[in-house]
Amino acid sequence: MTTSAQAQGIIDASKDSEELASHVQIQITGLRTFAKLNSNETILHRKIEDIFNYYPFT
Repeated sequence: MTTSAQAQGIIDASKDSEELASHVQIQITGLRTFAKLNSNETILHRKIEDIFNYYPFT
């Protein structure tokens, strides 16, 4: 999926796709814990957006 996004120019092709996939997996694990501790969906959605709007996707 990452390499497909890179081919489409959505994600910088110079980024390592395996590293990006690993980053997403780690972030999802953290989000699951965060969601269990915080019921504010607005904050959770903002955190999800932050994962893709900042390093390493920028």
